[in-house]
Amino acid sequence: MSEKEHMNNNFNTYSGNNSKTGNSISAEKSIAASIIAIVVIWTALLLISDRGKMSGGLRAEESIVPATMEVGDTITFGTYNNEEIEWRVLKLSEDGKEAVLISKNILCMKAYDAAESGRYSYDKEGNNYLKGSAADIDQQLQVQVRGNNDWSLSNIRTWLNSSDEVVKYGDQAPISTAMSEGHNGYHNEPGFLYGFKDEEIEVIKEVENVTSGNKLSGQDTVVTKDKVYLLSLDELKWFEEAGISLLAEPTQAAIADDGTEWYWYDMEIFFLKTYYWWLREPVKGASGKCYIVGTGREEENIYKKDVAMEGFGIRPVITVYIGN
Repeated sequence: MSEKEHMNNNFNTYSGNNSKTGNSISAEKSIAASIIAIVVIWTALLLISDRGKMSGGLRAEESIVPATMEVGDTITFGTYNNEEIEWRVLKLSEDGKEAVLISKNILCMKAYDAAESGRYSYDKEGNNYLKGSAADIDQQLQVQVRGNNDWSLSNIRTWLNSSDEVVKYGDQAPISTAMSEGHNGYHNEPGFLYGFKDEEIEVIKEVENVTSGNKLSGQDTVVTKDKVYLLSLDELKWFEEAGISLLAEPTQAAIADDGTEWYWYDMEIFFLKTYYWWLREPVKGASGKCYIVGTGREEENIYKKDVAMEGFGIRPVITVYIGN
């Protein structure tokens, strides 16, 4: 074999080995690219499933209600203000497939409804109406200067049932000036359900609530369909039946966010950590007052307050399907 032929053979052998090495490197690069693509797609799916909200809530597999529960149990479900919500099981359906839950604590301090004029105790012309004025008798005027106690039209019902970042109110929005102390306006706050996962909202049942009508509506009762609601006077009997106390303390976040500081004043005087919370029940013969549950310091624990008073607590109530 000539030297030239020998060199050609060596070159062919080297080229063949290099080709095999190149194929191996290409295969490895292809596998790596596939792995990276899978990771990117999986990460995107996780972000989409979270609806793009940084709610700090429970993971989906942890957030659905338990398959079984008993009256009086405490469960964690959903989030509000980036904090997990604790609920007490207040009532079970006869077939055991549904449960009524009430928040263990007062979650926030809010007015039931804003003064329709946009300024508490003032009408739209700027006239001031204090206690003992015509607003105590004139029901239209009472709504204008102290808020509307009609559950179906209330700001608090709209807010509780909204999952929107920007809540749309049908009448006067709950701005600070429409509150008794000029604090705790919530017109810019996302709806209560905004921090809940889609799968959590799906297991909350929309219930038909029958509530007493107010004097202005002329109706004995109003019927609403609500996913989130407040209790009526009659429904307070569920606490006794369940062996659960009516009394509730606010969360630390609720206390911190309360511009009125009424809770601190009350605690300094009476040394009680429990606090007042709203019912959806209108006061008979009035268009601007609702009932609230008290702190337990007096035997009579139900009070009547103007609905635009923003320093009292909210304890949401939901009915959930069990085991989903």
